[in-house]
Amino acid sequence: MPLLFLLACGTESVVTLPSNEAPEINITSHSDDSVLIESDLQFFRAQITDKDNRVDELLVAWFMDDQLVCDYSNPDPTSKSYCEITPNYNTSRVVAEVVDLYGESDSDQVSVFIIPNSPPEATITSPVQGGRYYTSNPILFAAAVDDEEDPSYELSVTWNSSLDGELNLSSSANDGILSEYTYLSQGQHTIAFQLVDSGGQTYTQNILIDVLGNNQEPSCDITSPLEGV
Repeated sequence: MPLLFLLACGTESVVTLPSNEAPEINITSHSDDSVLIESDLQFFRAQITDKDNRVDELLVAWFMDDQLVCDYSNPDPTSKSYCEITPNYNTSRVVAEVVDLYGESDSDQVSVFIIPNSPPEATITSPVQGGRYYTSNPILFAAAVDDEEDPSYELSVTWNSSLDGELNLSSSANDGILSEYTYLSQGQHTIAFQLVDSGGQTYTQNILIDVLGNNQEPSCDITSPLEGV
């Protein structure tokens, strides 16, 4: 506990200043050697302890290696701090630092191992390249999708037509399978398929198809043998 000596008119007095212990911070959401996927958003959390300062007298910042990613701000009322971090391939550690009102500080860090984020894959089975379809018949849009890191239902799917714009089809796949029908207007369409995973990696494919007018019933005339002959 610091002591302050004052001299006045030949007398000595001692003033005791309040003590201030440094705050403590511990990252609780991740541990050392955490394996993270490149470009996959991570939610980090830390618990702060301080015997002498309120939470509004504390500031916490987060760093990815030496890069500031979440600027200094107060912990929440439960003395927790949060930061959303998207690691890149070169990230090796995440650091949380707390500073109190008197400049006392503490930090904690976790080492991380980043694995590359592989792009998703897809096999489109319908419509087919160069296919001919009709405005009167619904067209099947079907594909099998997969990703090494994400479950198929977390993949984002879009189908776009060069004539009709974005098609009103499901934006996610269940059990890796897409299968829906919709109508297209008459004309030559370039169908653009895009599949995006949680890390922003994409798979794209374009398919050119022709959509004709209404599908007419076929006609048939028997020319031989002649009736009654």
